[in-house]
Amino acid sequence: MKQKHLRQNLKRERNQLLNRIHRLIAEEDMKDINGKVDVIEKMKEDSYRMFKAVNIIKNRTSKQNLLIETENKGLTSNEETQIRQITKFFQQFFNKENAENQLAMDPKPMTKPFEIDEIEKAVKSLKNNKCPGIDEISSEQIKYGPRELHEEITSILNQIAETGNTLKEIKTGVLIPLQKPGKKIGPCSNLRPIILLSVIRKIIAIVMCRRISDRLIQYIPKSQAAYQSGRSTTEQVFVMRTMAEKAIAAKDYTTHILMMDMSKAFDTVNRNKLINDLKTILEEDEIQIIRMLIENVELVVKVGKSTGKTFMTNTGVPQGDCLSPPTLHNLLGKIN
Repeated sequence: MKQKHLRQNLKRERNQLLNRIHRLIAEEDMKDINGKVDVIEKMKEDSYRMFKAVNIIKNRTSKQNLLIETENKGLTSNEETQIRQITKFFQQFFNKENAENQLAMDPKPMTKPFEIDEIEKAVKSLKNNKCPGIDEISSEQIKYGPRELHEEITSILNQIAETGNTLKEIKTGVLIPLQKPGKKIGPCSNLRPIILLSVIRKIIAIVMCRRISDRLIQYIPKSQAAYQSGRSTTEQVFVMRTMAEKAIAAKDYTTHILMMDMSKAFDTVNRNKLINDLKTILEEDEIQIIRMLIENVELVVKVGKSTGKTFMTNTGVPQGDCLSPPTLHNLLGKIN
């Protein structure tokens, strides 16, 4: 009896504490909302008030400074030191000693030369407000440029295919290291490398992706829904729910579900194997352009306003290139 009475008292005290906590949280939330409203109301002009309201609604949090582990296991926020550590790590990661080199291909004109209309369609599909690549040219500068500019780009791309002389901007990417959420802060292995590419490279990738996507899709198994038109992760979730419901409702029904997380899938692609697989699907002139986009790619690490030295890569495909996902999934389909 005594124990039961004690439990009831403790439960009552716990509920009272929880109610008090909820009231305090509600009061703090209301203070925060009233403070934001006051800030908006203080704006004298409607335009300023509108932009201020949008920024508050977005609830942008302050960007946390990157911290990198040094050789003596300490943490540093110095950009120059960070760049040296990150460059050293990713240079070893993206440049494997045992990577096989493809045999050289003689340059040849495109069987179907690049045309101004498809270049303009690719340019119009470029997204605004994206960080520029090594060339410091934004998408908007090309997107809203005159037709003469798009004609010049068309001519340059056809010359590249015919001569094999590639622009340095196409072969160079800016590596932006981002801290992976939920991972320990400090080790370079817990950084996600995002590659910023030049606009002209993006245009080539979009054009090539549209030219070859129909053929690549035929080789990607139905079990892979990513990067396929009309397919999404929602479909995979629906299938799992259907199978689970069937297993619950039916008798003597066993379901086995295998879920795989391809760790560092883009960063560990064997380029030699990828090109050999694509040779069975694509034409020689198309393979030539894809090789140009993925082979001998140079990266340069950028942290804040500081930039490191470029280094060569022989492994992986750039994240941020629209051509990388479909070609990667084609390779995974062959492996599966």
